[in-house]
Amino acid sequence: MRKPLPDDAVKTDYYASRPRAEISRRPRDDRLSHPDAEIEATLSYEAACDEAKRCMSCGLCFDCQLCFMYCNGSGFTRIEQPRPGNYFAFALDACEGCGKCIEMCPCGYLETRDSGTGSMGKTDAET
Repeated sequence: MRKPLPDDAVKTDYYASRPRAEISRRPRDDRLSHPDAEIEATLSYEAACDEAKRCMSCGLCFDCQLCFMYCNGSGFTRIEQPRPGNYFAFALDACEGCGKCIEMCPCGYLETRDSGTGSMGKTDAET
């Protein structure tokens, strides 16, 4: 299990600012006269999809491909059958230790792990 992300791990400026979905509520008088009816309306399919697009994927890979693009040593390779949160494999032996992938990762998925060797060590992308 991953530890909680530090406050500065997610780079919020990478994401487009999107307004939160407004949920309509029935007027108070209407709620009192019809106590068994729903108070808050549900989101439409379109509104739910728009709300999901606001997700910053905190701590999970969402295939932005920045690590893949900025890796000098070709340490990242695409997985043949990707699934949500698992798009790339990381080869530590190809890593040059520059840390650019960690610096560019907008969702905080990649992190250094102290291996006692002075190098970057493993990242969560290895799993």
